[in-house]
Amino acid sequence: MDYIPNVFENYLENSVPEVRQIPPPRWFVAYDKNGRGNFIHASRYLSKQIGTIPEGNLKKYGKGVLVRAKDIMQARMLQHLPCPSDSMFETVKAHPTFNYSKGCVYSQDLYEFPEEEILVMCPSSVQ
Repeated sequence: MDYIPNVFENYLENSVPEVRQIPPPRWFVAYDKNGRGNFIHASRYLSKQIGTIPEGNLKKYGKGVLVRAKDIMQARMLQHLPCPSDSMFETVKAHPTFNYSKGCVYSQDLYEFPEEEILVMCPSSVQ
């Protein structure tokens, strides 16, 4: 029988764990102070504060506007956009669901896992 050395044995012991930074959210909702702000004024105000907003990245959304940042820099600017008393917006917040993807798991994907392990991986809302 041939001997095949494990060349990765020491690699795992000496490797530095990778630290990944979570990127800022890309979708934000800017809530208007009086709840029925002018969309054109909102567009001009945001363009002045964070730079050019590509066509289609700004939409009327309930009592405010939905904004998609064109890049990470613009996302950080939106994340930290001040809303003083003379500002057009009351608050600017990351959209509660648009920044997260959801997956679909089929039963055949779970066949090899015991039920206890599946339940541990599920959120508390799953019984």
